[in-house]
Amino acid sequence: MQTELVIFDCDGVLVDSEALGNRVLVEFVADFGLALQLDEAVLLFKGGKMSDCVAVIEQRLGKKLPPDFVAQLRARTAEAFERELLSIEGIETALDKINLPICVASSGPPEKIKLALHVTNLLPRFAGRIFSSYEIGSWKPAPDLFLLCS
Repeated sequence: MQTELVIFDCDGVLVDSEALGNRVLVEFVADFGLALQLDEAVLLFKGGKMSDCVAVIEQRLGKKLPPDFVAQLRARTAEAFERELLSIEGIETALDKINLPICVASSGPPEKIKLALHVTNLLPRFAGRIFSSYEIGSWKPAPDLFLLCS
């Protein structure tokens, strides 16, 4: 079987966003009285669906978060990305060596993926070839997102 397409995840593969995004989350949930360590947040929430993350936070807090929690968190994360986000070291060199079509398939929302790729100057490499679980309502590890790419 010949390889026809290389599919990249975004967070942690193309951009170094896992610790940064979780740091923003830890800082924000502290405002609501939940003390989390960064390493614990990464273990709990890495690659997770936002609704599942919110459910865990609410369970630990013992109360509901405000209706605009996710919007506020996404805004804070976007600001941090614009200030601090970097690409994974060596990814541009690796991408330059690939002589096949490439795309991104991520569980993140499309706006977050595009912002991350824009800030790290990777967006032109993937323009028109960015796929998000939010667009199809199916999250990894289900194969639907990967099937959409092919």
